[in-house]
Amino acid sequence: MKRKIAPEAALVRSAKRTISKAHIAPSTQSPLVSILRQYGLLESVVSGLCANDLLALALTSKALHQAITPRPCSLENLLGRLRCSGQGIRIRNTCHKKSTFFTEYDCTEYVQCASSHRTSSVETRPCVSCKVATCNECRIHCVYQSIYERSSDPNDPAELPNFSGFVLLEPLEQAILSPHHLPNGAATTPKWRDPSTSKTGPYHDQGYLDVPLQLGAVAPPECIEDVLDYDLGQQSLMSISADSRYESPSPVLSSLCRVAEARLISLCETCF
Repeated sequence: MKRKIAPEAALVRSAKRTISKAHIAPSTQSPLVSILRQYGLLESVVSGLCANDLLALALTSKALHQAITPRPCSLENLLGRLRCSGQGIRIRNTCHKKSTFFTEYDCTEYVQCASSHRTSSVETRPCVSCKVATCNECRIHCVYQSIYERSSDPNDPAELPNFSGFVLLEPLEQAILSPHHLPNGAATTPKWRDPSTSKTGPYHDQGYLDVPLQLGAVAPPECIEDVLDYDLGQQSLMSISADSRYESPSPVLSSLCRVAEARLISLCETCF
């Protein structure tokens, strides 16, 4: 036979439950969220802010910085969501000077920051150290391939388009060959296409670097990947393609040689 609880005991137990619930601490909430919820207009405005707006707001005062980024992981999360600033594109446009061939041969240039062209397929990644996001067009490359000249006969598969670009921030425009441009090269990769209409370009730090277009010199092209793997602490770029038939250093590597030699002068041997 089951025992029944006396009515007096049930009332005492319910009172105890009420008292115990009153001592439960409310859930912690961000001070910024609490303030914004007091004003409906502010809450609706903040809901439309992007990561760049929140960072600018956080930098206005210490109180807002602490409220928006209360923990180190909050700041890293915010910086990782930022759009690319486009600073790299602005620097490139200032330093790079297109040759006269650009207008004479109906060339097109593809230099687009991912933040200013939302439909672009340019990839954006945060820095592993500072977490600031930078797109692939704004980050540093040794060889920028950005200029495209369509083939003289698009219906002929043997006719290939031409590509050119710039070395670092040097002003001279240089021709860049794809693996399919080599006379006896067994190219296994797909043919390069117009980066403005294809999702497979531009091809920065790829292919074979040729002489500057307006230099009027002759020299064999150099594989860009091999040059980038060159240990400048052990050997100089001037030793590459040391052929008596061509100038020394090679006109193909003249821009890279200038940058490397200038860095060697400004730095000690250990740091270089």
